[in-house]
Amino acid sequence: MLNNLNVYYFSPTGGTRKIAEELGKSLSKSVNMVDLCNKDFPNNEESDLIIVAAPVFSGRIPGFVTAKLEKLAIEGKKAVTLIVYGNCAYEDALLE
Repeated sequence: MLNNLNVYYFSPTGGTRKIAEELGKSLSKSVNMVDLCNKDFPNNEESDLIIVAAPVFSGRIPGFVTAKLEKLAIEGKKAVTLIVYGNCAYEDALLE
């Protein structure tokens, strides 16, 4: 089990956050949930692993989520991507 994990998420209805938080709790003793909607979201570099979670709309993740993710100092970090979708194909969302 990991000691510290950061979850960066966008969850307009709460479903993505719920799934990401449960995944985080199953992997780590300490889970730091970071809402990408916050204007000044923290960019904690002390985590053992990061999870990036977002919903899919028309096969894509929202553009502002991509822009925020580009600002994260995560180069060389281990990461898990979590894409949540309902009744549609995820298409290129994981590539983004």
